Amino acid sequence: GTNRQELYFVLFINHAIQCKIISQWNEPTYESIWVSKVKSHTNELNWIGNGMYDGSIGQFFELYFNFYMQILFIAFAAGIYFLFINRKTNIETVLLPLVILGAFGYHLLFEGKSQYVLTYIILMIPTASFAFECILNGKYTKIKEFVGKLKEIPDGKESEKA
Repeated sequence: GTNRQELYFVLFINHAIQCKIISQWNEPTYESIWVSKVKSHTNELNWIGNGMYDGSIGQFFELYFNFYMQILFIAFAAGIYFLFINRKTNIETVLLPLVILGAFGYHLLFEGKSQYVLTYIILMIPTASFAFECILNGKYTKIKEFVGKLKEIPDGKESEKA
């Protein structure tokens, strides 16, 4: 009896929290297209507007946004990892990730819509770009060697002078 009810309660809460997180943080348009669609329009929509709301243009943008967001989430997590590995943690470098962590907790406990999350997505970009900088300039990356070889190639202007 009671143990089974407790298990169902825990499973329900777990499912509810997972659905809330996914609906808030993994909706790639952050309700921007939907909010615009449900508002009344003063002019008749042309083919671009109709395609954005109910057609392939909107589907394309949603796929593009989803791809971009997955890259951003992965790069943000990698950026936090590189901050700690490279010992670059100070108040300036951890402030944005702490704000995002606090926002995540706040919207988990209280009301949240994906359009509220959009402001925090922008704050992920600096940490994600740090991850790309670490990856592209890392000692295990061959990009530095490739760029160095490109710099050694004469551009043709020097041979014209001779």
